[in-house]
Amino acid sequence: MINKDVIGREELKLNIKKGYKNYKNLSRDVLIVKGRAGIGKTYAVISILEQYSDIKVITCKQSKFEEDEFYIIKSLINSFFLEMLMFSDGIYKPLVYHIKNKIGKDLGYLANFSDLYAKIFSNIKEKEIQNYSKEKYKIRKAVRELLKLVSKQISSICIFFDDIQWSDIQSIDIIKSIIKDDSISAFFIISYRTQFEGFSKEEKVIPTLELQPFTENHVKKLVMNNTSDNIQNLDYLIRYLYSITLGNPFYIIKGIEELKSKGIIEDNIVQINKLSLTKTSDDIEGIMLARVEQLTDKERKILDYLVCLFGTADKDIIELLFDEIDLEDVIQSLKNKHFIFETPEKYIFTHDIILEYILENLDDKKTHEINFDIAYTLNKNDFDTRDFVKNIINTNTKTWMQSFAKDWFDEVYIFAQHSINNQSYENCKKAVDILEKAQTSIEIDEVTKLNIRLLLLKYKYIKGCFKEVENMFDGLQNQYMGHPLILGVYDEMLSFYKYTGKDQEVINIGKHMLDHIGYDYNVENINPLLTDLFKPYDLPKKFELVKNEEITPLYILYQIMPSAKNVSVNDFLYIILAMAKLSLEEKDSEYTLFGYAALSYVEFNMINRFEYGKYFSDMVLKNIEKLENDELKTEVLSFYLTFVHHWSNNLLETTRLLEEINTQCLENGIITYFSYTIASLLFVYSTIGKNIDESIVLINERTSKLYDVTLSESSFISKYINPMLTSYSNNFKYDSHTIDNRNIENIEAHDLISVWFEILSLFLKGNIKHAFEIVTAVTSMFEEAKGHIVYTDINLIAGLIRMIHHQELDYGKEENLKEIERIKNYFENLVKNFRDNHLPRHLYISGLFEYNFGNKYLSLGLINEGITLSKEKENYLLIAIGNFLALKINTENETLKHYYKNEMLLYFEKLGATAVVNIYKDQKIQRKNESIVDVYSLTKDELCRYILDTLYEEFDSVYSAVIMTDDQPRIAFENNGATINYDQYREIKNSKSINGDLITYSMRTKEEIVSKNNDVCSKCVPLNLSDTVVGILYLKYPKNKDLQIAEFINQYSSDLTIKLYNDKNDRNSISHELLSPRELGILKLLFKGKSNKEIGEIENISIGTVKSHLSNIYGKLEVNSRVKAVEKAKELNIL
Repeated sequence: MINKDVIGREELKLNIKKGYKNYKNLSRDVLIVKGRAGIGKTYAVISILEQYSDIKVITCKQSKFEEDEFYIIKSLINSFFLEMLMFSDGIYKPLVYHIKNKIGKDLGYLANFSDLYAKIFSNIKEKEIQNYSKEKYKIRKAVRELLKLVSKQISSICIFFDDIQWSDIQSIDIIKSIIKDDSISAFFIISYRTQFEGFSKEEKVIPTLELQPFTENHVKKLVMNNTSDNIQNLDYLIRYLYSITLGNPFYIIKGIEELKSKGIIEDNIVQINKLSLTKTSDDIEGIMLARVEQLTDKERKILDYLVCLFGTADKDIIELLFDEIDLEDVIQSLKNKHFIFETPEKYIFTHDIILEYILENLDDKKTHEINFDIAYTLNKNDFDTRDFVKNIINTNTKTWMQSFAKDWFDEVYIFAQHSINNQSYENCKKAVDILEKAQTSIEIDEVTKLNIRLLLLKYKYIKGCFKEVENMFDGLQNQYMGHPLILGVYDEMLSFYKYTGKDQEVINIGKHMLDHIGYDYNVENINPLLTDLFKPYDLPKKFELVKNEEITPLYILYQIMPSAKNVSVNDFLYIILAMAKLSLEEKDSEYTLFGYAALSYVEFNMINRFEYGKYFSDMVLKNIEKLENDELKTEVLSFYLTFVHHWSNNLLETTRLLEEINTQCLENGIITYFSYTIASLLFVYSTIGKNIDESIVLINERTSKLYDVTLSESSFISKYINPMLTSYSNNFKYDSHTIDNRNIENIEAHDLISVWFEILSLFLKGNIKHAFEIVTAVTSMFEEAKGHIVYTDINLIAGLIRMIHHQELDYGKEENLKEIERIKNYFENLVKNFRDNHLPRHLYISGLFEYNFGNKYLSLGLINEGITLSKEKENYLLIAIGNFLALKINTENETLKHYYKNEMLLYFEKLGATAVVNIYKDQKIQRKNESIVDVYSLTKDELCRYILDTLYEEFDSVYSAVIMTDDQPRIAFENNGATINYDQYREIKNSKSINGDLITYSMRTKEEIVSKNNDVCSKCVPLNLSDTVVGILYLKYPKNKDLQIAEFINQYSSDLTIKLYNDKNDRNSISHELLSPRELGILKLLFKGKSNKEIGEIENISIGTVKSHLSNIYGKLEVNSRVKAVEKAKELNIL
């Protein structure tokens, strides 16, 4: 039952009731409650929640004057740790284990929020928060995971974040992250004052209630609750209180207390004469301050100091500050008067409204004196440096400098740096102001002076004062031009222009820096740089990290590369080449591994020395953990995985690592590379043929975790990522408007990647002419994507488009053929070095090339082999493309056309390419009785079983079999009656039901043959494809079923033929695709009966290595013994 004493808050009661119900049904809900100061948010929410006896309420209240970072989060984490410590062992121990496993090393961040951390996770190293801007994603995740796991152990829990308008920006950020996490099972209530705008976006999607002032009727109930039901002159008192408080319940209660203390309310009578003479008759603040004015000097002094200590103070600090007075009596008096309350370690202000009034009525001189006294005492008694600085930045600068500025200058500077890193921007500004003023009275070196100015500049550009910052940078450039410190100015300017998204300015500043240190940045030198790298050079044997604080060319190029990628292909390629060359000179710097990644890119894509590219690719992976800078490590891996890894590693592994590094970018706050890897993920999802809907959901899930980004990062996402997602979705999900012929000439180099989905869509929809026009318009821009994951598919589709359209050309055939041959050579070189990722693409290019310019009879076989390999990888896009091509080149056989078209549609549907399916579905050939079974989704084995089962059940066959025809005919499936026997590839001579002569005849003539004996027919149906008998359907049936059976077999024979053909290719390809040459050699020795020791001697390897190879062979053949491995190898034609 809801508390009836909570006056005038019926709407809040209903909202909490509704939120509680939603929480119980859905495991979570969020409610926002806001209102003016003193409106009674805290009291109303807590009082109402007290009536829900089954819910655990954790209240985290922020004080305005508690400037400690993460104050409200510390309250939250401490409460959850306390809850954990009270769990039984049966819950506590598994919970601790799960928390450690789930959060990992980032669990150490939680040590910043509670001293109880050490009691629970003593064996997990604590991690100090150095830079919240960079670490916030890890910190958020650690907090959320803790809440998620602990809240599951509490049957019902409500987390009440109160007065968050005073919380620091970091705490607000974490709270937003918490309430957006649907996996945390809790009812969240968030309260703040009306003027707070930090949750304006959240208010649009979260139920929000603004508490209103009391009506006179509510005031009447409140007065009666705080006096008596039969007080005289009640109506007069109500009107009076309402007029001076405007219905604010906090002020009303304090007003009643004040009137009681003055004898105006006495013995259930309101003394109207005294009430008219009170000084508080029309002054709301007077209600508060009148009580303060009645304090003794000692009481007032303690409150003044407590105010300057942000409303809360350690007892030992108060004892040091007031050692000359009898503290015990004064503190007790303040407690009795409800100004403060006491905890075992602290004295805390009772209410921040009173605290605000006291602070506002302290004059500046007195405030500075108190802050100085506090700072001096903290300094003298070795209290925490940060506590000292908090007070020193609020004191009189002149007094501070005269006393001990030189001693504490470094601490204030460190505090300023800490503040900017952790988004406490106003504290940074105060500290920098002090530092700047201090320079007039103490001796400071030039480097420190510049660093202070740069801190101020960073503060200003984060606050959005861009024009002012540019002017200040101009002044610093003039001041330090020609001075070694100009590099420091330029370095901060790089950060500024990267922050604001001015990529061209980033490149310009980088050029100035390179020029200053004597490095010639000249894009015209691309070819000379490439020529230098073509020359033989010594491969570095190892990488040993040597830290160097100097600004080097490699560092500068590393800084400007992301901007160059956005601005200019030539600048990007030049920087890659320059970094590649420099990495051979700066062999052990922090940025050498980035240079090695660039060098690997050059070797793979520009020089085509696969072994060199592979060497440096492996160097990066082998040494990446030596980098101590997490941000640099993440950026190196982001570039490496986008441009390098996939050339010599499995694409699925590249995908997995890209997903991991993208998450790390987010957790480390490296949003620029987060954006780049998001783009790469979209393209790799397309390249591996992942379902489009699933891909877009996964990408959106990742970008949705970005709660705040810089202008540059926001620009990249809006300019590149969102349009690519839209293009991908629209071109394949909807009948999107394609690029108009008139607009082709307007395509620029940086548009190529987005245009890629347009080209692919046009190709698959059969609009080859338009696709060809776009491809020829953008071919010169292919360098933009060179090395990127999507580059190979761009070449594939461009090559296919060019070949399909070649015969339609009236002119330009020679030029088109040259480009076709370039693409064909590209794929031949690709699979020669590394077959795993792109063999199906090579087969498609080769198949279509043979059809157009070579041996037509080879084309379908090559394309079918590509389809088979694509099915192994479950690449829906490549399977669909293969069937699209097979349909294109198969112009005569209607049965095969039907098969390929339906296979193509099936995999376009699996891909999620609705718009493509819609184009072809009306042309779909429907066959008689097709509704019996969806044969296109069946495997070869399933289709065999279906056909033989139907022959028995529907057409009374007495025997039927599917016979494979490799080197000799063997039975794959047979039906002798009510059951289908499966004895893989049993020789036909072992079956009494089969006439071997009929089989021989059909295999040689490729013709159907029927033998009739009384009322039973024996029939051989050869299954022919590409002039080859891939199998035989053999059956015996009653003579009167001849026509029906002929019709049924005609319906399904083409489907069975294709599936048997693909299965044959699968098995024949395993011998050269599945096992390595070494494994194949060991398997042959195994077949000869050699022991492990004998195999080791013959192969010149250890017994342990033999066992390792055998383990790999067993895994690949899916067996668990030597005998079964040999049997499976025979079955697969490997032996």
